[in-house]
Amino acid sequence: MNLVFMSNTLAPNRKEDIDWILHKKESSETQKLVDLLPYNTHSSETFFEYTKLNNDWIGDGRWDDVKITEELPNTEKYVILYDTFNSIGALEELVNKDNDISNKIISDLKESKCSIIFFHTDLFGNRFNKDDWKDFYTAAKGIDLKRFYFLFDEQLINDDIKDIDLGFNVFTERSWPTSFFFKSNQKNADGETIDWTRHSSGHQPDLLRTLFDNTRGYYRQFKYCTHNNNIKDHRVELLLFLIKNDLLDGGVWSWFGGNEPIDQGVNELDFTKFNSAGYGKIDYTKEYGKEAVEFANNLVPYTYDYKVDGLQDYLNIIPYFNSYFNIVTESCWGPGYDNTHPQKIHITEKVWKCIMTFQPFVLISNKNNLKKLREWGFKTFHPHIDESYDELDTYKERKVLLEKEIKRLCSMTIKELDEWYWSMEDILNHNQKHYVEFMKYQYNGITDFINTAYNNLNEE
Repeated sequence: MNLVFMSNTLAPNRKEDIDWILHKKESSETQKLVDLLPYNTHSSETFFEYTKLNNDWIGDGRWDDVKITEELPNTEKYVILYDTFNSIGALEELVNKDNDISNKIISDLKESKCSIIFFHTDLFGNRFNKDDWKDFYTAAKGIDLKRFYFLFDEQLINDDIKDIDLGFNVFTERSWPTSFFFKSNQKNADGETIDWTRHSSGHQPDLLRTLFDNTRGYYRQFKYCTHNNNIKDHRVELLLFLIKNDLLDGGVWSWFGGNEPIDQGVNELDFTKFNSAGYGKIDYTKEYGKEAVEFANNLVPYTYDYKVDGLQDYLNIIPYFNSYFNIVTESCWGPGYDNTHPQKIHITEKVWKCIMTFQPFVLISNKNNLKKLREWGFKTFHPHIDESYDELDTYKERKVLLEKEIKRLCSMTIKELDEWYWSMEDILNHNQKHYVEFMKYQYNGITDFINTAYNNLNEE
């Protein structure tokens, strides 16, 4: 398979598209071959580092015969894996940009010599109704929609997947789970950095399981753990709720302490005039009181462990193994998700970190997130946690039950929480073991999807 990795979110390798003669000695008008090098293509090393698809611990060799090239193939069929926040804009640019590279891609799409797979490793807005894709259909006019593939980063429950018909190909099971790494300065005999989560025979997180078993012999210091980076309504409201109800001291937490919150204005943040995503400007003193708001204004930004930016793929295990449950504030929680039909779901590394570290969680997110986890084969925590919030249509409704459950859990003593925690041992063990199988499921599903995009070219 020939694969071209293009991105308009990574820094481009060159300033502009380049055309040049491949065989100068055969440069007659009838014999010359022109290589086309887009400015935003990247090497195989960048591709695998960015997508995490070449998981060496799986070792199945499925990518061994894939030729990842920065140039567009002259005559052979190929697949473009296009990393973008805006697939409609990316296609419109290809259609409207009159140069040899764009013209070749559009021509190859029309002649079934090329397919494009749009994706991004973070959230980019997906819609599951045809009316939302009118601009894409206009840009794709004259091209068979089957030439387009989308790795959506939002999920649907199984009953809704079968009803999706957008004309192009869609993969809705992607959650981009990550093999979390522990950094080490130690090297093995081959000079490779040691990853302490890996066993020589494959990905076996023996260290995490050993730590889990070891914690049986002592009480944990904190009742809960919650990490909150980007500034969002539900995270602000969680902070103010914990302050108002004197629950802050029971947890280990971070609030808007990275580089992204600086760009979002964290140093000027004022919760008496907060710009809400769902309700415009809000004065939170009306709901949480002046004292709580002043405390929060003085507290943020706060982080207890931030050192290097952008290490979401690395895992600081200490707070997870030193607390009993996690309050997960997912990336999406209500606006743009509540009452969508079909109901969109978005599950990220925040959940996987809990599962990898044997930690039960309360999930501040959208409707059906827990239901989707169960469809994927994980176990959730009912009746140990009241999870009826997952069935409610709106964030406002879910928030009432979530706050009630957080207060209940935080009212327990450390001894009571310890007994409560170990009563879920079977669930925690199951989820941690199943996560490894789920990573394989994700890897195989995405790899199959990419292969289908190429194989379908050869069948036409």
